[in-house]
Amino acid sequence: MRDRGNSILVFVICVFALVAVLYARTVPAWQPSDEPFHFLYAEKILQRGELPSRDENYQALHPPVYYALMAAASLPVRGLDYARQLLYMRLLNVALGVLSLLVLYRAGLAAGFGRAASTAAVAVAASIPMLTVSFASVNNDNLAILTAWLAIWSFCAMSGGGAGLRQLAVCALLSGLAFGTKSNNAFVVPLFVMFYFAYQRELKPARVARDAVVFIALFTVSGMWWHLYAYSVYGNLVFGNPVNEIKPFALWLPGNFARWLRVFFGTFWMYVDYLRNVMPRRPEMGYYCFFLAATLLMLAGAVRELISRDGPRRRLAAWLLLGGFLLGVLEIWAYNRVSFVGSARYAFPAMAGLMILWGGGGWSGCSVAGRSRRRWCFSPQCRR
Repeated sequence: MRDRGNSILVFVICVFALVAVLYARTVPAWQPSDEPFHFLYAEKILQRGELPSRDENYQALHPPVYYALMAAASLPVRGLDYARQLLYMRLLNVALGVLSLLVLYRAGLAAGFGRAASTAAVAVAASIPMLTVSFASVNNDNLAILTAWLAIWSFCAMSGGGAGLRQLAVCALLSGLAFGTKSNNAFVVPLFVMFYFAYQRELKPARVARDAVVFIALFTVSGMWWHLYAYSVYGNLVFGNPVNEIKPFALWLPGNFARWLRVFFGTFWMYVDYLRNVMPRRPEMGYYCFFLAATLLMLAGAVRELISRDGPRRRLAAWLLLGGFLLGVLEIWAYNRVSFVGSARYAFPAMAGLMILWGGGGWSGCSVAGRSRRRWCFSPQCRR
Protein backbone atom coordinates (compact mmCIF):
# COMPACT_ATOMS: atom_id res chain seq x y z
CA MET A 1 0.00 0.00 0.00
CA ARG A 2 2.89 2.29 0.83
CA ASP A 3 4.52 1.64 -2.54
CA ARG A 4 1.21 2.34 -4.27
CA GLY A 5 0.88 5.66 -2.41
CA ASN A 6 4.40 6.65 -3.41
CA SER A 7 3.67 5.72 -7.02
CA ILE A 8 0.60 7.96 -7.04
CA LEU A 9 2.64 10.84 -5.61
CA VAL A 10 5.35 10.38 -8.24
CA PHE A 11 2.69 10.21 -10.98
CA VAL A 12 1.03 13.45 -9.84
CA ILE A 13 4.33 15.30 -9.65
CA CYS A 14 5.44 14.00 -13.05
CA VAL A 15 2.18 15.16 -14.66
CA PHE A 16 2.60 18.57 -13.03
CA ALA A 17 6.18 18.84 -14.28
CA LEU A 18 5.19 17.77 -17.81
CA VAL A 19 2.39 20.33 -18.04
CA ALA A 20 4.62 23.05 -16.58
CA VAL A 21 7.38 22.29 -19.10
CA LEU A 22 4.82 22.49 -21.92
CA TYR A 23 3.73 25.90 -20.65
CA ALA A 24 7.35 27.03 -20.34
CA ARG A 25 8.05 26.06 -23.94
CA THR A 26 4.82 27.28 -25.56
CA VAL A 27 3.85 30.50 -23.77
CA PRO A 28 5.40 33.40 -25.74
CA ALA A 29 8.24 35.30 -24.14
CA TRP A 30 7.34 38.08 -21.71
CA GLN A 31 3.62 37.14 -21.60
CA PRO A 32 3.41 36.08 -17.93
CA SER A 33 3.01 38.82 -15.37
CA ASP A 34 6.07 41.10 -14.99
CA GLU A 35 8.32 38.45 -16.55
CA PRO A 36 10.51 40.98 -18.45
CA PHE A 37 11.28 42.85 -15.24
CA HIS A 38 12.06 39.73 -13.24
CA PHE A 39 14.24 38.37 -16.04
CA LEU A 40 16.19 41.62 -16.46
CA TYR A 41 16.76 41.82 -12.70
CA ALA A 42 18.39 38.37 -12.73
CA GLU A 43 20.13 39.12 -16.01
CA LYS A 44 21.91 42.16 -14.61
CA ILE A 45 23.22 40.13 -11.68
CA LEU A 46 24.28 37.41 -14.11
CA GLN A 47 26.10 39.67 -16.56
CA ARG A 48 27.43 42.44 -14.32
CA GLY A 49 27.15 41.20 -10.77
CA GLU A 50 25.15 44.30 -9.86
CA LEU A 51 21.67 45.04 -8.54
CA PRO A 52 19.44 47.20 -10.75
CA SER A 53 18.39 50.62 -9.56
CA ARG A 54 14.78 51.60 -9.08
CA ASP A 55 15.04 53.87 -12.13
CA GLU A 56 16.03 50.88 -14.28
CA ASN A 57 13.59 48.33 -12.94
CA TYR A 58 10.68 48.93 -10.58
CA GLN A 59 11.11 45.36 -9.29
CA ALA A 60 14.39 46.54 -7.72
CA LEU A 61 12.44 47.07 -4.50
CA HIS A 62 12.15 43.29 -4.14
CA PRO A 63 14.85 41.37 -2.22
CA PRO A 64 17.54 39.92 -4.52
CA VAL A 65 17.40 36.35 -3.13
CA TYR A 66 15.35 34.89 -6.00
CA TYR A 67 17.25 36.81 -8.67
CA ALA A 68 20.66 35.87 -7.27
CA LEU A 69 19.57 32.22 -7.29
CA MET A 70 18.42 32.48 -10.92
CA ALA A 71 21.66 34.23 -11.89
CA ALA A 72 23.89 31.67 -10.17
CA ALA A 73 21.99 28.73 -11.67
CA SER A 74 22.09 30.35 -15.13
CA LEU A 75 25.89 30.64 -15.31
CA PRO A 76 26.07 27.70 -17.81
CA VAL A 77 23.93 29.67 -20.32
CA ARG A 78 25.44 33.08 -19.67
CA GLY A 79 26.59 33.57 -23.25
CA LEU A 80 23.36 32.52 -24.97
CA ASP A 81 20.73 34.83 -26.40
CA TYR A 82 17.79 36.08 -24.35
CA ALA A 83 15.33 33.53 -25.76
CA ARG A 84 17.41 30.54 -24.64
CA GLN A 85 18.26 32.11 -21.30
CA LEU A 86 14.57 32.76 -20.69
CA LEU A 87 13.63 29.16 -21.45
CA TYR A 88 16.42 27.93 -19.17
CA MET A 89 15.22 30.14 -16.31
CA ARG A 90 11.63 29.01 -16.86
CA LEU A 91 12.74 25.40 -16.52
CA LEU A 92 14.57 26.29 -13.31
CA ASN A 93 11.26 27.64 -12.00
CA VAL A 94 9.55 24.36 -12.94
CA ALA A 95 12.12 22.67 -10.69
CA LEU A 96 11.13 25.06 -7.90
CA GLY A 97 7.53 23.94 -8.44
CA VAL A 98 8.44 20.26 -8.11
CA LEU A 99 10.36 21.00 -4.90
CA SER A 100 7.37 22.95 -3.57
CA LEU A 101 5.04 20.00 -4.11
CA LEU A 102 7.44 17.68 -2.29
CA VAL A 103 7.62 20.14 0.61
CA LEU A 104 3.81 20.33 0.68
CA TYR A 105 3.66 16.55 0.95
CA ARG A 106 6.12 16.51 3.84
CA ALA A 107 4.20 19.29 5.60
CA GLY A 108 1.03 17.23 5.39
CA LEU A 109 2.81 14.25 6.93
CA ALA A 110 4.28 16.43 9.69
CA ALA A 111 0.80 17.76 10.52
CA GLY A 112 -0.44 14.19 10.98
CA PHE A 113 -2.57 13.90 7.84
CA GLY A 114 -1.06 10.65 6.60
CA ARG A 115 0.27 9.60 3.20
CA ALA A 116 -3.03 9.39 1.36
CA ALA A 117 -4.28 12.79 2.51
CA SER A 118 -0.89 14.42 1.90
CA THR A 119 -0.79 12.98 -1.61
CA ALA A 120 -4.30 14.34 -2.15
CA ALA A 121 -3.04 17.77 -1.05
CA VAL A 122 -0.29 17.60 -3.68
CA ALA A 123 -2.90 16.64 -6.28
CA VAL A 124 -5.01 19.67 -5.28
CA ALA A 125 -2.02 21.99 -5.73
CA ALA A 126 -0.98 20.40 -9.01
CA SER A 127 -4.51 20.78 -10.40
CA ILE A 128 -4.59 24.58 -10.03
CA PRO A 129 -3.75 26.01 -13.47
CA MET A 130 -2.60 29.39 -12.13
CA LEU A 131 -0.04 27.71 -9.88
CA THR A 132 1.31 25.65 -12.77
CA VAL A 133 1.48 28.71 -15.03
CA SER A 134 3.33 30.62 -12.32
CA PHE A 135 5.98 27.93 -11.95
CA ALA A 136 6.40 27.89 -15.74
CA SER A 137 7.46 31.55 -15.81
CA VAL A 138 10.23 33.72 -14.38
CA ASN A 139 8.73 35.29 -11.25
CA ASN A 140 9.94 35.76 -7.69
CA ASP A 141 6.58 34.46 -6.44
CA ASN A 142 7.86 30.95 -7.15
CA LEU A 143 10.68 31.08 -4.61
CA ALA A 144 8.34 32.91 -2.23
CA ILE A 145 5.97 29.94 -2.43
CA LEU A 146 8.74 27.40 -1.84
CA THR A 147 10.26 29.24 1.14
CA ALA A 148 6.85 29.90 2.75
CA TRP A 149 5.90 26.23 2.41
CA LEU A 150 9.26 25.24 3.92
CA ALA A 151 8.50 27.47 6.90
CA ILE A 152 5.01 25.97 7.26
CA TRP A 153 6.54 22.48 7.12
CA SER A 154 8.86 23.40 10.00
CA PHE A 155 5.87 24.71 11.98
CA CYS A 156 3.92 21.50 11.38
CA ALA A 157 6.88 19.53 12.71
CA MET A 158 6.23 21.15 16.11
CA SER A 159 2.94 19.26 16.33
CA GLY A 160 4.89 16.19 17.42
CA GLY A 161 5.66 17.73 20.82
CA GLY A 162 6.68 21.35 20.63
CA ALA A 163 9.95 22.96 19.60
CA GLY A 164 13.34 22.35 21.12
CA LEU A 165 16.11 24.86 20.58
CA ARG A 166 17.20 23.24 17.30
CA GLN A 167 13.66 23.11 15.90
CA LEU A 168 13.09 26.70 16.98
CA ALA A 169 16.22 27.77 15.12
CA VAL A 170 15.05 25.96 11.98
CA CYS A 171 11.64 27.69 12.19
CA ALA A 172 13.29 31.09 12.68
CA LEU A 173 15.76 30.70 9.81
CA LEU A 174 13.13 29.41 7.37
CA SER A 175 10.69 32.15 8.40
CA GLY A 176 13.39 34.73 7.82
CA LEU A 177 14.25 33.18 4.46
CA ALA A 178 10.59 33.34 3.43
CA PHE A 179 10.25 36.99 4.44
CA GLY A 180 13.66 37.81 2.97
CA THR A 181 12.53 36.38 -0.37
CA LYS A 182 9.38 38.48 -0.55
CA SER A 183 7.74 40.69 2.05
CA ASN A 184 4.33 39.16 1.21
CA ASN A 185 5.46 36.26 3.38
CA ALA A 186 5.20 38.30 6.58
CA PHE A 187 2.25 36.12 7.60
CA VAL A 188 4.68 33.33 8.62
CA VAL A 189 5.63 35.21 11.80
CA PRO A 190 2.16 35.26 13.44
CA LEU A 191 1.58 31.75 12.12
CA PHE A 192 4.70 30.56 13.94
CA VAL A 193 3.46 32.20 17.13
CA MET A 194 0.16 30.33 16.78
CA PHE A 195 1.91 26.98 16.32
CA TYR A 196 4.35 27.70 19.15
CA PHE A 197 1.72 28.38 21.78
CA ALA A 198 -0.50 25.56 20.51
CA TYR A 199 2.14 22.82 20.75
CA GLN A 200 4.90 23.97 23.10
CA ARG A 201 4.72 21.84 26.22
CA GLU A 202 6.71 24.10 28.52
CA LEU A 203 5.49 27.70 28.60
CA LYS A 204 7.35 29.07 31.57
CA PRO A 205 8.08 32.82 31.22
CA ALA A 206 11.87 32.31 31.17
CA ARG A 207 11.60 29.64 28.45
CA VAL A 208 9.25 31.74 26.33
CA ALA A 209 11.49 34.80 26.68
CA ARG A 210 14.57 32.81 25.64
CA ASP A 211 12.77 31.34 22.64
CA ALA A 212 11.52 34.80 21.61
CA VAL A 213 15.06 36.22 21.72
CA VAL A 214 16.42 33.31 19.66
CA PHE A 215 13.63 33.55 17.07
CA ILE A 216 13.89 37.33 16.66
CA ALA A 217 17.69 37.22 16.38
CA LEU A 218 17.78 34.47 13.76
CA PHE A 219 14.81 35.91 11.86
CA THR A 220 16.52 39.30 11.70
CA VAL A 221 19.76 37.80 10.42
CA SER A 222 18.14 35.64 7.74
CA GLY A 223 15.20 37.83 6.73
CA MET A 224 15.62 41.49 7.61
CA TRP A 225 19.03 42.31 6.17
CA TRP A 226 17.67 43.39 2.78
CA HIS A 227 14.77 45.34 4.19
CA LEU A 228 17.03 47.28 6.53
CA TYR A 229 19.41 48.11 3.68
CA ALA A 230 16.63 48.98 1.23
CA TYR A 231 14.89 51.15 3.83
CA SER A 232 18.05 53.24 4.11
CA VAL A 233 17.97 53.72 0.32
CA TYR A 234 14.28 53.82 -0.63
CA GLY A 235 12.52 54.59 2.65
CA ASN A 236 8.98 53.31 3.27
CA LEU A 237 8.62 52.17 -0.36
CA VAL A 238 10.38 48.91 0.44
CA PHE A 239 7.53 47.81 2.71
CA GLY A 240 4.83 48.40 0.11
CA ASN A 241 3.87 47.12 -3.30
CA PRO A 242 6.22 48.41 -6.03
CA VAL A 243 3.23 48.73 -8.35
CA ASN A 244 1.62 51.34 -6.11
CA GLU A 245 3.26 54.30 -7.78
CA ILE A 246 2.44 52.99 -11.25
CA LYS A 247 -1.26 52.19 -10.89
CA PRO A 248 -2.68 53.27 -7.53
CA PHE A 249 -6.07 51.72 -6.88
CA ALA A 250 -7.56 52.01 -3.39
CA LEU A 251 -9.70 49.17 -2.10
CA TRP A 252 -12.55 51.02 -0.45
CA LEU A 253 -15.08 48.78 1.23
CA PRO A 254 -17.62 47.82 0.10
CA GLY A 255 -17.11 49.64 -3.24
CA ASN A 256 -14.82 47.35 -5.20
CA PHE A 257 -14.52 44.52 -2.69
CA ALA A 258 -16.85 42.37 -4.81
CA ARG A 259 -14.63 42.99 -7.83
CA TRP A 260 -11.56 41.92 -5.90
CA LEU A 261 -13.25 38.71 -4.74
CA ARG A 262 -14.36 37.88 -8.28
CA VAL A 263 -10.94 38.47 -9.82
CA PHE A 264 -9.02 36.90 -6.94
CA PHE A 265 -10.92 33.63 -6.68
CA GLY A 266 -11.55 33.43 -10.42
CA THR A 267 -7.82 33.17 -11.07
CA PHE A 268 -7.46 30.16 -8.78
CA TRP A 269 -8.82 27.83 -11.44
CA MET A 270 -8.67 29.93 -14.63
CA TYR A 271 -5.78 31.44 -16.52
CA VAL A 272 -5.31 35.14 -16.02
CA ASP A 273 -6.23 37.58 -18.77
CA TYR A 274 -2.79 37.84 -20.35
CA LEU A 275 -2.88 34.14 -21.29
CA ARG A 276 -6.36 34.06 -22.80
CA ASN A 277 -5.00 34.71 -26.29
CA VAL A 278 -2.26 32.11 -25.84
CA MET A 279 -4.08 29.07 -24.54
CA PRO A 280 -6.46 27.11 -26.77
CA ARG A 281 -10.22 27.58 -26.49
CA ARG A 282 -11.89 25.49 -23.82
CA PRO A 283 -15.38 25.09 -22.32
CA GLU A 284 -14.92 27.52 -19.44
CA MET A 285 -18.27 26.85 -17.78
CA GLY A 286 -17.62 23.12 -17.80
CA TYR A 287 -14.19 23.77 -16.33
CA TYR A 288 -15.69 25.91 -13.57
CA CYS A 289 -18.40 23.33 -12.81
CA PHE A 290 -15.86 20.51 -12.53
CA PHE A 291 -13.71 22.36 -10.04
CA LEU A 292 -16.74 23.70 -8.19
CA ALA A 293 -17.94 20.14 -7.60
CA ALA A 294 -14.45 19.03 -6.54
CA THR A 295 -14.10 22.03 -4.24
CA LEU A 296 -17.46 21.37 -2.57
CA LEU A 297 -16.42 17.77 -1.93
CA MET A 298 -13.12 18.87 -0.45
CA LEU A 299 -14.72 21.59 1.66
CA ALA A 300 -17.25 19.10 3.04
CA GLY A 301 -14.40 16.80 4.05
CA ALA A 302 -12.42 19.76 5.41
CA VAL A 303 -15.28 20.70 7.70
CA ARG A 304 -15.25 17.11 8.89
CA GLU A 305 -11.51 17.46 9.65
CA LEU A 306 -12.13 20.63 11.67
CA ILE A 307 -14.90 19.14 13.83
CA SER A 308 -13.71 15.54 14.00
CA ARG A 309 -13.03 14.06 17.43
CA ASP A 310 -10.55 11.57 15.99
CA GLY A 311 -6.95 12.66 16.42
CA PRO A 312 -6.81 15.93 18.40
CA ARG A 313 -3.31 16.66 17.06
CA ARG A 314 -4.54 16.52 13.49
CA ARG A 315 -7.65 18.57 14.25
CA LEU A 316 -5.60 21.29 15.96
CA ALA A 317 -3.19 21.36 13.02
CA ALA A 318 -6.17 21.75 10.67
CA TRP A 319 -7.40 24.82 12.53
CA LEU A 320 -3.91 26.34 12.63
CA LEU A 321 -3.40 25.76 8.91
CA LEU A 322 -6.73 27.39 8.17
CA GLY A 323 -5.66 30.31 10.35
CA GLY A 324 -2.44 30.63 8.34
CA PHE A 325 -4.41 30.96 5.12
CA LEU A 326 -6.66 33.61 6.65
CA LEU A 327 -3.58 35.52 7.81
CA GLY A 328 -2.28 35.48 4.23
CA VAL A 329 -5.59 36.75 2.85
CA LEU A 330 -5.65 39.49 5.50
CA GLU A 331 -2.17 40.55 4.44
CA ILE A 332 -3.24 40.67 0.79
CA TRP A 333 -6.27 42.73 1.77
CA ALA A 334 -3.93 45.18 3.51
CA TYR A 335 -1.89 45.52 0.31
CA ASN A 336 -5.06 46.05 -1.67
CA ARG A 337 -6.00 49.03 0.44
CA VAL A 338 -3.22 50.83 -1.44
CA SER A 339 -3.08 49.09 -4.82
CA PHE A 340 -5.57 46.74 -6.45
CA VAL A 341 -3.96 43.30 -6.84
CA GLY A 342 -6.46 40.72 -7.99
CA SER A 343 -4.33 37.75 -8.99
CA ALA A 344 -4.62 34.66 -6.81
CA ARG A 345 -0.91 33.93 -7.16
CA TYR A 346 -0.23 36.32 -4.28
CA ALA A 347 -2.11 33.95 -1.95
CA PHE A 348 -0.25 30.78 -2.94
CA PRO A 349 2.48 31.13 -0.24
CA ALA A 350 -0.25 31.10 2.41
CA MET A 351 -2.26 28.38 0.69
CA ALA A 352 -0.13 25.41 1.77
CA GLY A 353 -2.30 24.94 4.84
CA LEU A 354 -5.51 25.26 2.84
CA MET A 355 -4.27 22.76 0.26
CA ILE A 356 -3.40 20.28 3.01
CA LEU A 357 -6.83 20.84 4.51
CA TRP A 358 -8.50 20.48 1.13
CA GLY A 359 -6.50 17.36 0.36
CA GLY A 360 -7.17 15.79 3.74
CA GLY A 361 -10.79 16.85 3.57
CA GLY A 362 -11.18 15.55 0.04
CA TRP A 363 -9.71 12.20 1.04
CA SER A 364 -11.98 12.09 4.09
CA GLY A 365 -14.96 13.03 1.95
CA CYS A 366 -14.21 10.26 -0.53
CA SER A 367 -13.74 7.80 2.35
CA VAL A 368 -17.06 8.79 3.89
CA ALA A 369 -18.78 8.52 0.51
CA GLY A 370 -17.20 5.12 -0.03
CA ARG A 371 -18.32 3.84 3.35
CA SER A 372 -21.83 5.17 2.78
CA ARG A 373 -21.98 3.42 -0.58
CA ARG A 374 -20.86 0.14 0.97
CA ARG A 375 -23.44 0.53 3.75
CA TRP A 376 -26.36 0.78 1.32
CA CYS A 377 -25.08 -1.65 -1.29
CA PHE A 378 -26.26 -5.28 -0.94
CA SER A 379 -24.34 -6.86 -3.80
CA PRO A 380 -21.63 -9.44 -3.00
CA GLN A 381 -18.99 -7.18 -4.58
CA CYS A 382 -19.76 -4.39 -2.09
CA ARG A 383 -19.54 -6.76 0.83
CA ARG A 384 -16.07 -8.00 -0.01
